[in-house]
Parts: sequence; C-alpha cells; structure tokens
Amino acid sequence: MSEIQNQTSNQEPEIVATPIKKTLSVKQGSKMAKLIEMLEMPDGTTIKQISAELKWQKHTARGALSRLKTSYGILVVNDKLKDGDRTYRVSV
Repeated sequence: MSEIQNQTSNQEPEIVATPIKKTLSVKQGSKMAKLIEMLEMPDGTTIKQISAELKWQKHTARGALSRLKTSYGILVVNDKLKDGDRTYRVSV
C-alpha cells in the first residue's frame, strides 16, 4: 500500500480552472434592450405584451427571457395572475 500512496503523492495536483462567465452588452435600440426595458417596468410584462411589442412569436419571447439569465446575467422572476397569464419582471 505504501507504493500506491507514494505514487499518488508524487503526482502534481490537478489544477481546475473556473470557467469565465461571458457577459454580453445590450445594443441600444435593439429588441433585447426593449425587452429589458419592458421587464424593468414596476408591473412587469406578459408574454402577450412582449410578442405584440417586439413582433415575436410566443416561443421566441420565452426563449429570449431564458437567454437573459444565461448570456446577460439578468435574473427574471414571474408571477401568475388570476386570469392565468404570467407577468415577468427583472429581479431586484
């Protein structure tokens, strides 16, 4: 057993690098900038409002909301309304 311990102790420790989080900037006047603006409103916004304003399909709007966290580091929270819709807004 001492040989095994000696062999493992002679090896250099494995270096694990933490991944660098890539952050993107939002271009002024872009649809993503408009989306963030809508999410920053006190009452938030719904998928229907996002789709109408940005002329996106509903699945595109949901995908863009998902991308905000992964690419831009913006956390979006949602609340369910009585009529079944959800409002989305930027978490403070």
